[in-house]
Amino acid sequence: MDDAELATKLREMHRRASYGKKGVAGLLFGIKYADELEHGRVANIVRLAGLPIGYDIEVNYGRNLAPYVDLRESD
Repeated sequence: MDDAELATKLREMHRRASYGKKGVAGLLFGIKYADELEHGRVANIVRLAGLPIGYDIEVNYGRNLAPYVDLRESD
C-alpha cells in the first residue's frame, strides 16, 4: 500500500474516533498497519492525512507495540 492509501485509512480512523479517543486511533492504526509502516514513512503518512505532525508519535507507539498485540474484530 502506498503512502496516500495509508494516509486515507489513517484520516478515516481519526475522523471516526470519538473525542478523547483520537490518540487511540493512532495507536490502533500503527498496530494494524505495522508491517507496512517503515519508520521514515510515518511522518509523511501523518502529513498526507492532514493531521498534526506530533501524531506520528502515536502511530509509532502502535507500530512498536504491534509484535505484542493480537487485534480482535469489533462487533
